[in-house]
Amino acid sequence: MADKSITQTTLYFRFYLLEALEKHGMGKEFNAQLDDWRAMLDMGLTTFAENPEPTRSDCHAWSAAPNYQFLSTVLGVNPG
Repeated sequence: MADKSITQTTLYFRFYLLEALEKHGMGKEFNAQLDDWRAMLDMGLTTFAENPEPTRSDCHAWSAAPNYQFLSTVLGVNPG
Protein backbone atom coordinates (compact mmCIF):
# COMPACT_ATOMS: atom_id res chain seq x y z
CA MET A 1 0.00 0.00 0.00
CA ALA A 2 2.89 2.34 0.67
CA ASP A 3 4.57 1.63 -2.68
CA LYS A 4 3.59 4.74 -4.67
CA SER A 5 5.25 3.33 -7.81
CA ILE A 6 2.20 1.10 -8.32
CA THR A 7 -1.28 2.32 -9.09
CA GLN A 8 -3.14 3.26 -5.91
CA THR A 9 -6.79 2.45 -5.37
CA THR A 10 -9.37 5.11 -6.04
CA LEU A 11 -11.60 6.26 -3.21
CA TYR A 12 -14.54 4.25 -4.43
CA PHE A 13 -12.45 1.11 -5.05
CA ARG A 14 -10.95 1.29 -1.57
CA PHE A 15 -13.96 -0.65 -0.34
CA TYR A 16 -12.28 -3.75 -1.77
CA LEU A 17 -8.91 -2.83 -0.27
CA LEU A 18 -10.48 -2.45 3.16
CA GLU A 19 -12.30 -5.78 2.71
CA ALA A 20 -9.03 -7.47 1.70
CA LEU A 21 -7.24 -6.04 4.73
CA GLU A 22 -9.96 -7.39 7.01
CA LYS A 23 -9.92 -10.84 5.39
CA HIS A 24 -6.15 -11.08 5.82
CA GLY A 25 -6.20 -10.12 9.49
CA MET A 26 -4.99 -6.57 8.83
CA GLY A 27 -8.09 -4.77 10.10
CA LYS A 28 -5.90 -2.59 12.30
CA GLU A 29 -4.79 -0.84 9.09
CA PHE A 30 -8.32 0.59 8.71
CA ASN A 31 -7.60 3.80 10.61
CA ALA A 32 -4.43 4.47 8.61
CA GLN A 33 -6.47 4.35 5.38
CA LEU A 34 -8.76 7.23 6.35
CA ASP A 35 -6.51 10.20 5.49
CA ASP A 36 -8.41 11.06 2.29
CA TRP A 37 -11.71 11.05 4.16
CA ARG A 38 -10.26 13.24 6.88
CA ALA A 39 -9.12 15.64 4.17
CA MET A 40 -12.69 15.79 2.83
CA LEU A 41 -13.94 16.79 6.27
CA ASP A 42 -11.18 19.41 6.52
CA MET A 43 -12.36 20.84 3.15
CA GLY A 44 -15.85 21.20 4.59
CA LEU A 45 -17.46 18.55 2.38
CA THR A 46 -20.70 17.22 3.82
CA THR A 47 -20.75 14.03 1.72
CA PHE A 48 -17.99 11.76 0.45
CA ALA A 49 -16.52 12.67 -2.93
CA GLU A 50 -15.71 10.25 -5.74
CA ASN A 51 -12.19 11.56 -6.26
CA PRO A 52 -9.66 13.45 -4.16
CA GLU A 53 -8.88 17.11 -4.82
CA PRO A 54 -9.87 18.80 -7.06
CA THR A 55 -13.35 17.62 -6.24
CA ARG A 56 -16.77 18.63 -5.14
CA SER A 57 -19.17 16.91 -2.76
CA ASP A 58 -20.86 14.37 -5.02
CA CYS A 59 -22.23 12.01 -2.38
CA HIS A 60 -20.68 9.02 -4.12
CA ALA A 61 -21.98 5.85 -2.49
CA TRP A 62 -18.84 3.80 -3.12
CA SER A 63 -16.73 6.43 -1.37
CA ALA A 64 -18.79 5.86 1.75
CA ALA A 65 -16.97 2.55 2.36
CA PRO A 66 -15.60 3.71 5.74
CA ASN A 67 -19.19 3.90 7.01
CA TYR A 68 -19.66 0.20 6.30
CA GLN A 69 -16.13 -0.78 7.28
CA PHE A 70 -16.40 0.94 10.66
CA LEU A 71 -19.37 -1.25 11.54
CA SER A 72 -17.87 -4.37 9.99
CA THR A 73 -14.16 -4.14 10.78
CA VAL A 74 -14.11 -2.11 13.98
CA LEU A 75 -17.33 -3.20 15.65
CA GLY A 76 -17.69 -6.66 14.07
CA VAL A 77 -21.29 -6.04 12.97
CA ASN A 78 -22.01 -7.79 9.66
CA PRO A 79 -25.17 -8.55 7.67
CA GLY A 80 -26.69 -12.00 8.23
